[in-house]
Amino acid sequence: MLSNLQTNFDKIVLLDIHGMRADRSYKIELGTCYHKAIKDMNIFDIIHDTLSERYTVTSNNQFLGEYITRYYGKFDKVNAVQIEIRKDLRELDTVDETAKCLAKMIIELIKYIQ
Repeated sequence: MLSNLQTNFDKIVLLDIHGMRADRSYKIELGTCYHKAIKDMNIFDIIHDTLSERYTVTSNNQFLGEYITRYYGKFDKVNAVQIEIRKDLRELDTVDETAKCLAKMIIELIKYIQ
């Protein structure tokens, strides 16, 4: 499947979304294996900047990007980002706003890679 995507597209974005505990000082962490899993820094900037409009965002702090980010991020054209979302953003009273922010980020990514 990946080779088919690489043949048909110039840029591939893989978002590996996880949840983290609520005891962090920031709301979202982006793991990119110290940007080794990113081929196009504009993609990272879109993700970071869109999420930062609403939340405090850090990158490559505790969550650097685990197996999926490391493995797929080494392939040509693949930009892999692990997104860790703090627990309080996934609770019933906040999850809708979190989902809207993630949707906005995805829309911005689609606009960029088209």
